[in-house]
Amino acid sequence: MSSFSGWGPTDDGRIKPDIVANGVDVYSAGSASNSDYTTKDGTSMATPNASGSALLIQQHHNNVKGKFMRASTLKGLIIHTADEAGSNPGPDYSFGSGTVYGGKYRDWE
Repeated sequence: MSSFSGWGPTDDGRIKPDIVANGVDVYSAGSASNSDYTTKDGTSMATPNASGSALLIQQHHNNVKGKFMRASTLKGLIIHTADEAGSNPGPDYSFGSGTVYGGKYRDWE
């Protein structure tokens, strides 16, 4: 979590966020040239991380089953397979159910 992250609960006590994604020190495409890469922070990095992961799951499901999952099924799958985050086990008001992917952004290198 960063200093600019938002936390729950909602006004009616629900846990938010549902899920979190890495948005700090994300290695990403830059704008200086076609081959420029840079490190960025913020929801502009966390959102494509989470939504891109969800889209890849949908693409795989469509390839295997010939149709996309319902949004509620996808949300449930992501929430229930999240990696634990933070010092409190289970869903909490800081990390929700956990991270979409718990590894660092360069684990694959």
